[in-house]
Amino acid sequence: MGVVAPAEEAAMHSRIWSLGIVLLAVAATAGSTAAAGAESAGSISGRLINDLDRDGDLNDTGEPGLVGWQIVLEKDVEEGQEPLVRETRTGRDGKYVFDNLPAGSYSLSIPCDGQPKLWIGTWPNSSGSYGTNITEDSPDNDYLDFLLKTLDAPPAKGGSIEGKVVWDENRDGVADPSEPGVAGWQVNGGGSWARCFPQPYQVTYTAPDGSFRFDGLMAGEYGLDGLGPSGQPHPDYVVDFPGSTIQSGDGYEYFWFQPHVDVPEDGTGDVLVGVLNVSGTSSISGSIYWDENGNGVRDVGEPLVDCDCWMGIMYRTPGGYAAVDSRVTTAARHGVYSYTGMRGGEYWVALMQPPGVPVNPPAGKTGYSFRFVSVGEGQSTGNIDFGIVPSPDSSLPTVAPVADAGTPTPLPAASGTPVAPVSVGAPVTGDGSGSTYHDDALPAVLALGVTGALALAFAIRRQGRRR
Repeated sequence: MGVVAPAEEAAMHSRIWSLGIVLLAVAATAGSTAAAGAESAGSISGRLINDLDRDGDLNDTGEPGLVGWQIVLEKDVEEGQEPLVRETRTGRDGKYVFDNLPAGSYSLSIPCDGQPKLWIGTWPNSSGSYGTNITEDSPDNDYLDFLLKTLDAPPAKGGSIEGKVVWDENRDGVADPSEPGVAGWQVNGGGSWARCFPQPYQVTYTAPDGSFRFDGLMAGEYGLDGLGPSGQPHPDYVVDFPGSTIQSGDGYEYFWFQPHVDVPEDGTGDVLVGVLNVSGTSSISGSIYWDENGNGVRDVGEPLVDCDCWMGIMYRTPGGYAAVDSRVTTAARHGVYSYTGMRGGEYWVALMQPPGVPVNPPAGKTGYSFRFVSVGEGQSTGNIDFGIVPSPDSSLPTVAPVADAGTPTPLPAASGTPVAPVSVGAPVTGDGSGSTYHDDALPAVLALGVTGALALAFAIRRQGRRR
């Protein structure tokens, strides 16, 4: 090897040094990429369980895992990404796992074909499917269990529903001999979400005596919807169906939007639907205002909220609070809302989509706030207001503040003589001030009414705790 000149030696050392830096940078980048990949990698796991009694209860003991069953995982395709589909088989005790998953939205499903036996899903739904997400905050999704009822043969479809729709004129939740049937109303039912043994919805119309029937049904629970003279909910009617009542732990009773009925195998499920006419000459109105200082009252200068803020209303029946059908949502435009043409009675009024933090009344678990309101027949109850603390990023315009809000006052009582309370099985408490709130069952049902209450309501009813 020849002698290297000092200038060339310096240049060579510089190139070696630069190459070293590049290699270190590449190594560091590779390491950080691997670390980032490790941090973003997640997993989805759970069990497939044989629901022997088909009750959809995750807490049942003695129900074995299903071994050797296929389950498919698919990632929602996002722009610029390749589709991701994986399959696996359940192992010991019916367990499955998908790991090394990037962040994103996923769906899990159980194929109908190629399984050890025929099956029908019981929880979380009869379609045998799940949706879940992997995020940086929640990379591992475990306990995503499926309850399946295994079958030796396709399910029999010899069940039926026999029902009747009547005018519940005395509001007692019972079809009395003197109360006429509701003729010519559309009723939808008989549909099933069973993935492997689907049943389409059936449509029928009530006979002159209000009776109707669906045939050719598998055993299971069914919902009825589309109740109305044209198959759509009518703003003047509420469905008073005690079988759909849910009682919460604090003594309130609520309704699902649709009546439900259980159909035994090759048997008949009976259902009676009472209808109340809630049209009248009463009204309820109020406003939504920015409670800028968060003190729970409307002070001088606090403006109304200029937005389409969704409201909800329910009417108290003998069985509980029932949605006033298409009036269940109405927009409070420019900070003011109004329900008119209502029957006198007791109502539940809620602010369903607050653009800020509700403080008067405070929010429940879902973020909705509500008030109980009594209004006499032919009377008007106003000033049923809702105060909101603006969110930091709120940019909604406001209506000019009132000139003088006066001395802060509590929620006013209904004008006129309040209607007599309805007798129900469980106590209904609350003073109308909105200071008492409870679990999220009722607001959730209201919110679901706009986007398809039946499917999610069914899942909520069936949901059990994780093992």
